[in-house]
Amino acid sequence: ALEELNRVKEIVDSKNFSSPMNQVQSRIWLMHWSLFIFFNHDNGRTQIIDLFNQDKYLNAIQTNAPHLLRYLATAFIVNKRRRPQFKEFIKVIQQEQYSHEDPITEFLACIYVNY
Repeated sequence: ALEELNRVKEIVDSKNFSSPMNQVQSRIWLMHWSLFIFFNHDNGRTQIIDLFNQDKYLNAIQTNAPHLLRYLATAFIVNKRRRPQFKEFIKVIQQEQYSHEDPITEFLACIYVNY
């Protein structure tokens, strides 16, 4: 499943879409579908951070799917080896606080931003 996901990712990233918005929407669908694979794979929590933290995917999250931040937050919480990237992620949570809140991102904001 992970190999197929990587193939779809390559297609989404390289294919010429009729509009940039269609490509952003395809990235968002890819991220939704990838949740099932990443959270059920041994190394998935690291790979979800790698995928979602890429600029083009993070921009898609911030633009059209801020609810996906909770899954990235969860991956960071359970993955202790990604602390340097976690600090950058906290800045993203701080930026997105005005437009989207859920219990996980609000908890992290309370601990790392407001405290």
